[in-house]
Amino acid sequence: MKTKKYIIILACCILAAAFILGITGVINLSTGIQVKNSDRLIGFLITRDSLDQAEDYHYPATRVEKPGAIEVDGEEEPYTEVEYVFEGIDGFPFMIADAKGENGVNTSTTISDGAVSDIQHYLSQTNDNVTEGSLIGTLYLARGKDDYLFFFNPIYQTADGDVYAVRAASGMAPSLGLCSSVSTHKTQDLSWTEGLKTFTRSMRVEVKMLLTDKPVKVSIYQYNADHELIHSDEYDPRSVPETISPRPLAEYIVIETETDGGDPIREIYGKKDESFTVKLAREDGICVAEGHEIIWPKW
Repeated sequence: MKTKKYIIILACCILAAAFILGITGVINLSTGIQVKNSDRLIGFLITRDSLDQAEDYHYPATRVEKPGAIEVDGEEEPYTEVEYVFEGIDGFPFMIADAKGENGVNTSTTISDGAVSDIQHYLSQTNDNVTEGSLIGTLYLARGKDDYLFFFNPIYQTADGDVYAVRAASGMAPSLGLCSSVSTHKTQDLSWTEGLKTFTRSMRVEVKMLLTDKPVKVSIYQYNADHELIHSDEYDPRSVPETISPRPLAEYIVIETETDGGDPIREIYGKKDESFTVKLAREDGICVAEGHEIIWPKW
């Protein structure tokens, strides 16, 4: 009889939880975290350690506005860059947030500190009431480290525009084999009614982790119109100058990146190219692409 009694009590608890969910939102049974039905999934707060247990498992972000200007048709127009900062948390956000501008128009902004590469954001709308979106990126991790562990804490945005993260139940690590990769994702399907019309929104956020060879040297070769080498420089990937000024006779440059395994990677840039990228490994092992400017001679 005791077993039956426990089953009845458990069933009552499940029914009570279901009733609460219908009123307030969704509860993640593995963490006890509650998210309102109206709050939209917009990304991950990626950390190396598990977040400290907050009282309600919610970690709010502070909205920071940075005024600036952008050039439109030859004229400078005021522009406000919006960031969301998770103060006191050692990590980086990967998210697509809506930020309401001065004219009241919502603009979507992809926010990442550069750690996540190959970012892809898709958004489609059908009959103005069905919205499907996805945000996908890759973490390239240098081989040779055996302490990779990441926590992908979901980030949500409220109807009022506030942004917060909730604690992930567990962390993930890539396999240490060659060409190994692993990915994690989170999806959300929302449905609501306005008047006689039903609206739906689906969102998928995915991050892949891929082990790669660590860049160890960058060589920049300058060639003339006869394809003769006229100048070359070698750099540590972290010390490549922000600006490269080729010699007057240079027609193109070749950027060669050597890694601690595999063949060198070469890329060619001509006079129509105004910039190039260099891949380097940060101290935490994450490989990122850093942009550099090319200033070609005017004569």
